[in-house]
Amino acid sequence: MKHLKTLITLFLLVIGASVSLVHGAEPQVPKRIAIWDWKNGNPSGIIGETKFEGTSGQIHSANLILDVNASDGSFTVVGSGQVKYARLTNDCTVRVPVRRAGDSVYVECQTKYNCNYTIGNAGKTVKEKLYKYLATTADAAKGYVEIKAIGDVHFYTITAVQNGFNSVLPVIELNSKGWASFTSLIPGYVLKLQDKAQAYVATSVDPAEGDFGSVTLTEVTTFGYGQGVFVHGTNFDEVLANVVEEPSTYPTDNEFTVGCTENVVLTDESHAYVIATKGDHEEAGFYYVNSDVTVPAGKTYLFIPVEIESKMRRAKGLKITFADGSEATGIESLFSGAEAETPAVLYNLSGQKVGKDYKGIVIGSDGKKYVK
Repeated sequence: MKHLKTLITLFLLVIGASVSLVHGAEPQVPKRIAIWDWKNGNPSGIIGETKFEGTSGQIHSANLILDVNASDGSFTVVGSGQVKYARLTNDCTVRVPVRRAGDSVYVECQTKYNCNYTIGNAGKTVKEKLYKYLATTADAAKGYVEIKAIGDVHFYTITAVQNGFNSVLPVIELNSKGWASFTSLIPGYVLKLQDKAQAYVATSVDPAEGDFGSVTLTEVTTFGYGQGVFVHGTNFDEVLANVVEEPSTYPTDNEFTVGCTENVVLTDESHAYVIATKGDHEEAGFYYVNSDVTVPAGKTYLFIPVEIESKMRRAKGLKITFADGSEATGIESLFSGAEAETPAVLYNLSGQKVGKDYKGIVIGSDGKKYVK
C-alpha cells in the first residue's frame, strides 16, 4: 500500500496537478446572432465587402466574421440597383463561425433551383430553399461550419446563432512548485487564465549538456479547445480558466506542446517528456518518459519530433527557461547525489520492481523519486 500511495503521488506530480470543475461559476457569454443579408441589405455595411474573385476575404456582421475562400470560384453580389442575392460559383466556400455543438446556421437561397451546396464537417448536400443546420462537435472543434458551392448558388441570407454558454468552468490545481499541465475540453470556446497565473507552450528545445537539456516556454494569453499549455503560478494555488470573447493566441505551428482531449498512453517510443516536481522542496522540470504512463484528458505533454531528437542526445531531463532568457529551474539539483542516495529497492512508474541499472524515472522504497 505504501508503494501504491507513492506511485499515485508521483503520477500527479509527473502529469501536473489535477483539473476539477467549479459549479455555479458560469461565464457571462450571451447568445450571439449575426445575419449576412444580401436580399435586403444590412445596416452593418457588409454589402460593400462581398465581392471576391479568385481570392479570399472576410465579411463582417455584428462581431462575427464570415470567412470566404474564392480561390476556386467567385463570391459576388448580384442585383440591379438594389442588392438581390450573393452568388457563389464552383467550389467557393464560406465558413460560418460557431462555438459549440448545437449552434445553428440558417441558410436561405433565392430559389430552390439555385440552391446546391454542401454544409458542415460531414459535407451534407443541401438543395432546399430554406435550411437549418445544427453544428456538430467536429464543427465546434474547428470553430466554423463550412458551406461549399456546387456549381452556381444564390444566397439571400446566412444566419449564425451561437447559443449562450451553459456549463461549468475548469479549475487548474497547481502543484508544490506552482506548475500544472492543462488542455481545454470546451469545444468552440477560447479560454484565458486568471491574472495570477500564466499559460505557456514549448517553442524550442536545446540539445543535452551531459544528462540535461533545456526547453524554452513562451507565454500565450488565450487558447482554445485541444490546445495544451503548461501553467505556472503560486504553489498549491487554484486557477480558474475563464471563457473570453477573444481570439486564441496559440501558435498554429507549435509542434512540441501536445494537448490531450482524450487519455493518451506514452511509452519509451513516444519521444515525450512530462513536467514533474521531485518533491515539495525541489524544482520542477521535464522528464523523459521511458515506461508506460497514461496522460489523462485535459492534460498536456512535451513531444520531441524524431528529426530533432536524432540530432540531440536523449536527455534525462530538460530545464525550463522562458522566452525572455530567464531560467525557471535548476534541474541538476534533482539528480545530484542520486547514485549515492538511491535505496536498495526501486520501482518504475508502472510499479514494477527494477534493478539499479534501470534507466529512467524510478521510485525508491523511501518514497522519493530518482532519475537513473
